[in-house]
Amino acid sequence: MAAKGNDAQFLVDARWLSEHRGDRSTVLIDTRPAPEYWAGHLAGARHFDPFPFHYYDTSEKGLREFRAQLEWIFSALGITGAETVVFYENDAGMRAARGAWALEYIGHPAVRVLDGGLKAAAAEKQVTTADPIVPSAFPVRPRDETIASCDYILKRSAARTYGSSTCAATRSTTARRCGPDMGERFPKRRT
Repeated sequence: MAAKGNDAQFLVDARWLSEHRGDRSTVLIDTRPAPEYWAGHLAGARHFDPFPFHYYDTSEKGLREFRAQLEWIFSALGITGAETVVFYENDAGMRAARGAWALEYIGHPAVRVLDGGLKAAAAEKQVTTADPIVPSAFPVRPRDETIASCDYILKRSAARTYGSSTCAATRSTTARRCGPDMGERFPKRRT
């Protein structure tokens, strides 16, 4: 998942974080749920919980909408593309990785994840206030090589035909069919 032209390490540790705390070009994003953020977060961290942010439509129209939403989110967080952005949560979990992938997908060149999250940075001071954020106009430059759309998966699947292939989201009690019936729901298969 390393960005093109990005030879720095994707995972950063607590020592790296400590060495870069005073660097104005390092931005921290806490990806935990809001109540956890407000109970105590790293000083200067901005908040974005990507967990409830799902987008299932990988058609060109759907990806345009997804990119527009990400542009709005990261612009509201004051991300310009010139800084190094470090995502974290309590440990090394899905939220930080999802946030980092989303920002990398829309073209940010310096995305990192704090390896081990807050647990690894236990020596860092936590606060319950948030610094004001100056919104920016994040310049979206999608990196299509970082996403596998339904069409991409179907074209590379063993069946190689839309008529007999199904791409399904398996994280909920329903799945979504894609291909010619994109967006049509069907019941979860019983076993």
